[in-house]
Amino acid sequence: MNALALLGGTPVRTAPFMSRPHIDDLERSYVADCLDNSLFSRFVGSPVGDFRRYLAMPSAEAAELPDFWSVLGGKYVRLFEREFAVKLGVRFAVSMNSATSCLTAGLIALGLGPGDEVVTTPFSFTATATGLKLAGVTVRFADVDPGTYCITPESVERVRTPRTRAVVPVHIMGSAGHVLELEAYCREHGLALLEDSAQALLARRGGRTLGAIGSIGVFSFQESKPIMTGEGGMAITDDADLAYKLRLIRNHGEAMVFADDAPDVVAAAQGYNFRLPEPLAALGYAQAQKLERLNAIRAGNAAILREALPRHPGITAQTVTNDPGSFAPYCCSFTLEPEAGLDRERFTAALRAEGIPVATGFPRLMNENLLFAGSPDRTPVADALNRERNFGFFQVGHPNTAEDMAQIVAAVDKIMAGKDDLVAWVPDAGRGFALGR
Repeated sequence: MNALALLGGTPVRTAPFMSRPHIDDLERSYVADCLDNSLFSRFVGSPVGDFRRYLAMPSAEAAELPDFWSVLGGKYVRLFEREFAVKLGVRFAVSMNSATSCLTAGLIALGLGPGDEVVTTPFSFTATATGLKLAGVTVRFADVDPGTYCITPESVERVRTPRTRAVVPVHIMGSAGHVLELEAYCREHGLALLEDSAQALLARRGGRTLGAIGSIGVFSFQESKPIMTGEGGMAITDDADLAYKLRLIRNHGEAMVFADDAPDVVAAAQGYNFRLPEPLAALGYAQAQKLERLNAIRAGNAAILREALPRHPGITAQTVTNDPGSFAPYCCSFTLEPEAGLDRERFTAALRAEGIPVATGFPRLMNENLLFAGSPDRTPVADALNRERNFGFFQVGHPNTAEDMAQIVAAVDKIMAGKDDLVAWVPDAGRGFALGR
């Protein structure tokens, strides 16, 4: 066998991997319509017309409104929201400029703020925790299950206090984790459940769509997700009161409340601008119509890796609790166990030398972020995953193919066959290991 590229051999792959939005004539026609007709934003942040009825209107009805200007935005915002609501089987979809904004708005809509505690995971992109913090709550961190990488009722219970008001699980890498168990736990203890489903679009567990299990679910359209608008997010709910508040919060809501409104509505009317522009909504509307096709690419590529890589002792695929056929991962994720006979630094350095990009967790756990300095929460399982065990592949979406996945498999096979040489390898002085993404 050819020597490992890290030790002077020929790499398995020299061409770069690609990950980019799926663009065809549908996106082009919608965006051209926005440009031709100056549809940049059609939001009105003032109490015009029958605005209260509009703010409570299901997304399917809102898309039929003829209004050129609206408290609900322009036609592409409303068409995108209707398409999204239909796909996920909910009454209300409220688009925003990011999933981070959706998290902030979601907590405010649920009536949470200073003095309240919210429990979430440390093992996620930092925006999960910062989005919660922007609502003024105290963020607590529960440890994760070593197989699913998700929080559990048991880990939440260890950090719950009398001030705890909500739990925010993250469906990390696209996995449902323990969401149904958390739903039952939250019901038992009178807690709100807000799902961070940014990485799990159209996934299900127990026949139920992720994001629609809790009171509110949020999704991301940042340029690595199945729907890519550049930036953007969506909050979904079946609760008309929550939808009303979410729509107020995203659109200068303080201008649309009056003395006769309920106190909780007034409290939700903070002056944010979380609105999604029309051209980005047009992109989202186009891509939402082909979401199943885009997810199928991810699912097919991940299946190749999840079947092949664990054939090597010490490589374990993330435990997925999703219903069959509903796992389309954001990142196809694995753990490296001691049985592999390699530490993660050598393994990933060797993969990169073979031309295979590989991720190794997050730059830091969320409870290690300086914003949360002094957090009392210790999360040893998440810490070990992030520092030593977790690795994964982001290149499972469009336009990557089964042939691309075969090269990842070939590189791992090559490394595991030559691991004795790799274990003995000492890096050049000053070179170190290539860590991170």
